[in-house]
Amino acid sequence: MRRTKEEAEQTKQDLLDAALVEFSEKGYQAARLQDIARRAGATRGAIYHHFQNKADLYQKLIESAAQQGNVAVETAVAGGGSFADICRRILVITMQMLADDHQFRQITALLLFKTGVAPELAAIEAQRLQNAEAAVQGIAAYMDYGIKEGAARSDLAPAVLARAFLALQNGLAWLWTANGEFFPLKEEADAYADILLHGILDASSSSEQP
Repeated sequence: MRRTKEEAEQTKQDLLDAALVEFSEKGYQAARLQDIARRAGATRGAIYHHFQNKADLYQKLIESAAQQGNVAVETAVAGGGSFADICRRILVITMQMLADDHQFRQITALLLFKTGVAPELAAIEAQRLQNAEAAVQGIAAYMDYGIKEGAARSDLAPAVLARAFLALQNGLAWLWTANGEFFPLKEEADAYADILLHGILDASSSSEQP
């Protein structure tokens, strides 16, 4: 019987969901395609119909989380307001997403702790590093805008401010996921944003103070 497009898409999603569970429980390298297929109620053939291999499953999961992150940043920017308002909103929204979205949290933990070194992931890792550099450049461009507006510190290069922003954001994600979510990340997100903004904003620009 020919499967409908909707059924095929559901099978694809079931495989991605199963892969995430297997990767999370066993780590990328130890996870096996047959176990992923069995967990999804599918066959290995179904995996190869939708994905090239295990690395492709992994890549699609990482890409979905990256897209979620991009949407969160776009939402934060679209909210408008001052330079400080937008910086705060980006940090708070991304931390809230990590706290509230179980799948996003699982993929974050997979990327940080459960991937290991695998030759077949070399190209994916190279692309991830390129994306990370692009993220720094994008944030640096916004920091440069803040400097020109008189809102951000002019004694530091935009790239330095951008790396500081990412260091706090990524450091919080690492600390929280690495240690069993032991502190109330969502509830404390505003406090971390205050700390970040006090380091980024021009002290003479009182209208930008959080």
